[in-house]
Amino acid sequence: MTIIGALVVVQFPIECSLPWMLVEYVIESQETGLLESVLMPFDIYNDAADQALRTLKQRFLYDEIEAEVFTQDTFSLKNVLPIP
Repeated sequence: MTIIGALVVVQFPIECSLPWMLVEYVIESQETGLLESVLMPFDIYNDAADQALRTLKQRFLYDEIEAEVFTQDTFSLKNVLPIP
């Protein structure tokens, strides 16, 4: 997502992100066996962020990955995990 002045432009819809889809599926299915694997998509983000910084040397790409994780998936996890 890019903010241009007061206009917010979505560059890539979060709903099309594979890790986002996996987290949403686990949340919606409410199967207790899957709940343990809800953190697995965060490993995907971690690997992608590592590749962005170390291999591609692209800080902007890293920032985009970080924003997706902390603004979208963290919000979803609040609905599932008992966070005080």
